[in-house]
Amino acid sequence: MKISLNWLKTFLTLDFKPADLANRLTMIGFEVEDVIDGKTIPEGIVVGKVVRAEKHPNADKLTICDVALGTEKLQIVCGAPNVAEGQLVPIATVGTRLSEDFEIKPVKLRGFESNGMICSERELGLSDAHDGIMVLDPAEYQSGQSFKPSIQSDTVFDLSITPNRPDCLSHIGIARELGILTDQVITLPDATLTEDEQPANKFCTIEIHDPEACPRYSARVIRNVKIAPSPKWLQDRLDAVGIRAINNVVDITNLILMETGHPLHAFDYDQLAGQKIIVRKAQKGEKFTTLDGQSHTLTADDLLIADSEKGIALAGIMGGENSEVSDQTRNILLESAYFAPMTIRKTAKRLELSTEASQRFERGCDPNGTLFALNRAVKLFAKVAEGEIAKGIIDVYPKSIVPWTVSMRSARIERVLGVSVPTDDVIKILAGLGLQTEGKDPISVIVPTYRPDLKEEIDLIEEVVRHYGYDNIEPQFEAKNTLDAYIERDLELVESIRDYFSGTGFSEVLTTSMVPESAVKIIQDKREPLSVQNPLSPDTAFMRSSLISGLLDSVKWNCNRSQSNLRLFEIGQIFIKQNQPLPDEKQVVSGALTGQSRPRPHWKKDETAVDFFQLKGTLESFANRFRLGGFDMISKQLFLFNPSASIELILNNEHIGWMGELNDSILKSWDIEDPVYAFELEITPLFRAYKPIQKYRPISKYPSVKRDLAIVVDERVYVGDIKNRIQKSGTNILTQIDFFDQYQGEQVEDGKKSVAVSLTFTSHENTLSDSVIDPVIGSIVQSLESEMSATLRT
Repeated sequence: MKISLNWLKTFLTLDFKPADLANRLTMIGFEVEDVIDGKTIPEGIVVGKVVRAEKHPNADKLTICDVALGTEKLQIVCGAPNVAEGQLVPIATVGTRLSEDFEIKPVKLRGFESNGMICSERELGLSDAHDGIMVLDPAEYQSGQSFKPSIQSDTVFDLSITPNRPDCLSHIGIARELGILTDQVITLPDATLTEDEQPANKFCTIEIHDPEACPRYSARVIRNVKIAPSPKWLQDRLDAVGIRAINNVVDITNLILMETGHPLHAFDYDQLAGQKIIVRKAQKGEKFTTLDGQSHTLTADDLLIADSEKGIALAGIMGGENSEVSDQTRNILLESAYFAPMTIRKTAKRLELSTEASQRFERGCDPNGTLFALNRAVKLFAKVAEGEIAKGIIDVYPKSIVPWTVSMRSARIERVLGVSVPTDDVIKILAGLGLQTEGKDPISVIVPTYRPDLKEEIDLIEEVVRHYGYDNIEPQFEAKNTLDAYIERDLELVESIRDYFSGTGFSEVLTTSMVPESAVKIIQDKREPLSVQNPLSPDTAFMRSSLISGLLDSVKWNCNRSQSNLRLFEIGQIFIKQNQPLPDEKQVVSGALTGQSRPRPHWKKDETAVDFFQLKGTLESFANRFRLGGFDMISKQLFLFNPSASIELILNNEHIGWMGELNDSILKSWDIEDPVYAFELEITPLFRAYKPIQKYRPISKYPSVKRDLAIVVDERVYVGDIKNRIQKSGTNILTQIDFFDQYQGEQVEDGKKSVAVSLTFTSHENTLSDSVIDPVIGSIVQSLESEMSATLRT
């Protein structure tokens, strides 16, 4: 955002040097990226009068001029197309240095002497205009005098305005901030008007079909305007902030934009069908051509300004080619509206159409600033374009947006800043920002609608410290706030999970949440992939529904670099599509094991490959570490795993995850040769079951009792299912279950297997006797017989 120092001085008195002002702006939150120094005219520029101008006989584009500098006369060969006899022009005489590497010297051009140069505005550093020489006003200059431009030397600050400060995308907004530094109340431009007797609502009606997207639409009608180039002062003002002058009507709307921060748009009134403005959503597929000649296909989410037949402007972004102001325009309808920021942002982003107007509307303009901007512009139309102003404003404002109140406490200010700011200073700062206050502690602050960023107490404290001055806060060696940290239990659990896996030899990886379509289609199980609306590339077109794809990427990357013994884990979010506006987002922990069970060979022990039981043991140890009571491991065919090693994990009758050996088709998709064993656990159910250590419980002083059982079951029955059944049938004195043998052979009939299990019983109250243990053993055997058709092997 370019801010002109001369423009600021129309609102308040500023005596700062540019460097000092740049520093002060930075200290109140407006970073100055560049300071463009005021225009200085080189020594040796003199006003001359062209007394003769003849075409060069040897060059079509050159003119031989005799120029009078008072009593002195020079011959100068000029290449400008607009040079003519009788003009007063700025002359760079011989010896004048226009830049460090450009000094005027006598030269011969196509056989004719040239002793100087007739200058354009760009050559003098006054503007970028260079399509012809600069022609001076005879009322201001005379031949022979030193040239001093009528343009006042200016300094321009290029500011970086944060997105939360749309009010400061204007000279008035910055002037308001500087008013606090200089203890001044800014003087706003005069917007009083002289209207004719014709009422504006006679010429046009306005309908708002979507008041959520357009809460307010104001307009005025100006008749019999004269389209012409803008006066020099208006062109110079726009040029200072980098805007090219077009004509008086367009230039006035640009001037108001940079002055107030509120975008306006001028329609050629005679091009409006039915003399009606309709603010509506576009039809899906509706075509619209903007002022830049580009055709756009709109959606039902895009807001359109239309007349009774067609769209005439993309609301808040750009006008239409079919209603633009031209040299033939005589009557104008001037729009000053307020559009919902989200509506404008979505359309501008989708169409990749960012304009000065859209940048302001999508940040939040002032809904109650439409009338001032409108009246200020119309006053200039009357002055510069000789327009006749119809009486009154057509203002449709179905539901007024009113200022809101935020309370601020002195104690809170001191706690946040570490210093006590006098209440009178706080009120003075807030008043300078245009905020009304009531009371002293707490202070009730009425926030105007041009400050949409001030919603909470902390926002107001930020405003206070910006203008109180960070330099006024003395460093202290005493903390004002307690250093005691309260850690949320869910965050504590996540960190504990991270520590557990890191401590058991796993390496943590971090992978991206956005993945290519191939990754989600391979991992998905009948679930529709969740696509990204505006992906940066095909590799980030979908949201992951599992962390496994990222872990497999890491496995492949490491295996390709001869690192094949891997134990990896990741904690992150997955996204499941559902019949809601937002997906179901879950935090999970996933892991993958492959290669050898030991990271390096051992001289005494043979290498053994990672297998399913190592993964199973890892998760059982995990359950013990977090006192979860153990997982129910249910054999179930899952889409990711081989049928022989596919387990659903249940905790307290709730699905919590799965584990198993990834099937060959998935490994083939990643070009991985070795088996990979993986798991995924949802963290929210873990949190509900997690039991932090509350108190120490001593080891029982009574001896434990062990009983061994050998049971015969169908060979298809999993040991894990047997363990689950024993756990459910045993009482609290059953403290440990260990399987130590499995046998199939002569003494067991075909299709059966014998499983030997050791049961440990412990009591903290007394020594266990057979009379206590035998009924529990009987209950376990009976449960195994009835539920699993098991028999005791004798």
